[in-house]
Amino acid sequence: MSNWISIVVLLGIVIAAGLVRERWRVSRIESWARAKGLAVLFPVPEGGPQPAASLVSHLTIHGGRLWGMVLTGTIEGVPITIAEHESSEPGKKTGVWSTIVTWPLAEPAGLLILHRGAGPSVLADVAKTLTDPIRNAVADALGVSADRHANVETPGGWMVGGEPLDRQRWLTPDKTRELDAWPHDGSFVRDQGFAGWRVKDPINADSLAVMLERLPAARRLMK
Repeated sequence: MSNWISIVVLLGIVIAAGLVRERWRVSRIESWARAKGLAVLFPVPEGGPQPAASLVSHLTIHGGRLWGMVLTGTIEGVPITIAEHESSEPGKKTGVWSTIVTWPLAEPAGLLILHRGAGPSVLADVAKTLTDPIRNAVADALGVSADRHANVETPGGWMVGGEPLDRQRWLTPDKTRELDAWPHDGSFVRDQGFAGWRVKDPINADSLAVMLERLPAARRLMK
């Protein structure tokens, strides 16, 4: 019996320590947000905050499954949303926490999805092989192109998908060089008048500061 009591006490200590750490993290984020003129969105709307939830759905298998801290406000005259979320990722057995920052575009633009690295390319190739017969049959029946969301790979290893015409207009030689020269982590997406930059890991005060420092470059990239 004493062993069970020790285990219960130990579990209680671990849970309490986790709650304290989370409260400390949230407090730091709230203080940072107030200093930047941002507000914490609570409660988070069912289905996730918009436009973040819609953009995340293009970058993940099933979209955001859980939503954590969500910050909204205006930075340098630009309305932004910063939202941490859990999602299923290719090759991962458990959920992965990531953070997306979103902002409105100056002009409406078609869907673009940008992933870096060979992983998404390999998965996309496998999926394409499995689904091509079905896609082609449906496309023939509807009279539309079956390659609507086919990916294009840049010399630097970025996989660019989305609407072919909009992708062709955006992915000029200069933009390709700019994209391949992007020195930071993450993936990008734009759709229905908004763009987003998504990085792995939940947010904290330090990562938020870095994200906002790099946000102007991300916005220039997605123009």
